[in-house]
Amino acid sequence: LGWLVIAGKGLARKRDDIINETLGLLHGARFDEHDRLHELIAQSRAEAEQSITDHGHHLAICTAARSLSVGGALDDLWDGPGAIRYVQYLANLKVTDAEFKLLFPLFESMRVKFLAAPRRILLIGEDQALADAAALCEAMMPPRAGASGDFLPKIVPFESWNGWSTSSLINFCAKAYPGPAESSPDVPALAVLGRYLQDGFLHGEIREKGGAYGSGAGYDPDACVFRFFSYRDPRTLATLADFDAALDWFAGDRDPRRLEESILGTIRALDQPRSPSGEAERAFFNVLYGRDDAFRAALRDQVLAVTHEALQRVAAAYLDPSRACLGVISNPANQAEFEQAGLKFGKL
Repeated sequence: LGWLVIAGKGLARKRDDIINETLGLLHGARFDEHDRLHELIAQSRAEAEQSITDHGHHLAICTAARSLSVGGALDDLWDGPGAIRYVQYLANLKVTDAEFKLLFPLFESMRVKFLAAPRRILLIGEDQALADAAALCEAMMPPRAGASGDFLPKIVPFESWNGWSTSSLINFCAKAYPGPAESSPDVPALAVLGRYLQDGFLHGEIREKGGAYGSGAGYDPDACVFRFFSYRDPRTLATLADFDAALDWFAGDRDPRRLEESILGTIRALDQPRSPSGEAERAFFNVLYGRDDAFRAALRDQVLAVTHEALQRVAAAYLDPSRACLGVISNPANQAEFEQAGLKFGKL
């Protein structure tokens, strides 16, 4: 499911202004300001390049998962190395006014499609502040009938790089395996397995012994992958080897206390507390994406029922090293060593 989300917040006494400005964004955007678009592209490039070290583990995960599912591909195109590479490409273009005249009609066609699509409006606040707010929203943008069509992204073939060189002196590593859809009965066991591997093996080997700031493993329901990762890591190839060693360790471990702790840790993540407005927003989007209260209650019950046998079954079914993909963010000085190990590097 794909949604364009426009949001605003502010003081209760500014309620009408907030609604007017938020709902008016689509109507008011101008698509004739060439200099402004150049400026936005340059800003986007600077922000993307400056964020590489802070989000390096996410970039490594995106690289590893991008060829395993549509969700993984979109993560890379929108928020991964693919996004950084594309904004760098745009910033380096010498775009003429004539070419902008071809681009801006595309923006306008997107605006028309969004305005014609069905919409949902979420209002969060105290009762007094929300009085008549829904009527105001509907008066400005009355509900649309019909459907806007399926969201069917076209995923183009990826460059074959599974690593990226940057100016960072620290490394970020990831390894991803194709997983099932979120509705699969195997998902609760995969969620617990991630916590089991993270707390039982990865933390000790990669953080305490290896010196990384952090590491983890788990199932990603949006990309439908199971992934390992390290964060601010002085090592690279040794960490990738530890990801495989974690599976060997797990095959011989049957600690009932560790299983209980892993289940409780997974439940804590599901029940993570939020502010009152955050809870309302989460409930809205859970329903929007098919994760309503019934779905979440069933998932919670299934997590509580996970056994060692279930963990072993999903590990054997999904964590086959021959199906895994790698992602590494590192320094150019390490590139020769990586290429000897079979990794192919591009530059961010």
